[in-house]
Amino acid sequence: MQGIGTGIGLPLMYNIILAEVPKEKLGFMMGIGTMITACAVAFGPVFGGIVTDALNWRWIFIISLFLIVISLLTGIYSIRQINPLQKVKIKYGQWLSLAVALVCLMLGFTRIAKYSFLSVPVLGFLVLGIISLLIWLKISWSDKEALISPQLFKNLRFSMQLIAYCFAKIATLALGFIFPIYVQAVNHGSVSLAGWITFPGAVINALMAALAGKLLDKKGARLPIIIGVIASLTSLILMNILAPLSSIAIVLLYVLYYGGYGMCFGSLMTSGLITLSKANHAQGNAIFNTLQQFSGALGTALAGTLIAIAQNNHVGNGTAIGSKWTFMVLLVLIIVNLVLALVFVPKKKSK
Repeated sequence: MQGIGTGIGLPLMYNIILAEVPKEKLGFMMGIGTMITACAVAFGPVFGGIVTDALNWRWIFIISLFLIVISLLTGIYSIRQINPLQKVKIKYGQWLSLAVALVCLMLGFTRIAKYSFLSVPVLGFLVLGIISLLIWLKISWSDKEALISPQLFKNLRFSMQLIAYCFAKIATLALGFIFPIYVQAVNHGSVSLAGWITFPGAVINALMAALAGKLLDKKGARLPIIIGVIASLTSLILMNILAPLSSIAIVLLYVLYYGGYGMCFGSLMTSGLITLSKANHAQGNAIFNTLQQFSGALGTALAGTLIAIAQNNHVGNGTAIGSKWTFMVLLVLIIVNLVLALVFVPKKKSK
């Protein structure tokens, strides 16, 4: 039920920004939107830990309920219907085939660490997901009023920046999964330290997202994206060189990586959406937000799988070895991101 609310609310936040914010301030406000979600990642676990220590776990939900009520009231007050309402026919066949495809692919990828690749829980779900995806493509391709038009992917600037956006999310969720485990299993740190280890990076991410939006408005998307990708790339290079990592090194390298991520992530989304016509902004926004969730699951599955393989096949510390493998894979992804940014992000500010 929470997923339904988030799936509706998060994309609509960006739709409201795209519809109501003047073009010259769009980058900054999209950066603020990204900053808000980044703050949630930064403060959510800390908030939960503090509340659990001071009261008990039920108070997490009691306090959250008050926050949601405040959100509802401010939404009723501030959200306006600026476009004329119209009747829209929901394409249930397209929605169902796409939903089945994404769910099956996500289930297949996230079970690789637990089951054999050729097993039904992995290969079976992946095959079913691909078949469902092909069905969605077939029934949506020629539909001028498609739920999500596959024709949008013919726009290379949009598609390539979307891929870079997904790779950045995969890398970020993979690192966010690895480091708390690494602190406990490799560095023998406490559970409390593992909970706080990513907090400074998440705060820097939030601040950099807003700064990137300002830069995008003044200089265009290319500058914050390139700076961000280079910062993240530098961090991953150092992770590969310095591994095994001390807890201090993890904090510093995660701050560098996450600061770069904050610079490029929201800017990639804004730049990609700007390449579409205004009529297609809602569909483009839905694609970005849908694949963001899917990419996050892939990132966690990737890290979990490599660590599990290392633990099952090495006498030494499998967590450290699997983490090193993950750093290497993520380094390749971010190198690809740098190439995509250099080739497909416009050199001049969009008019």
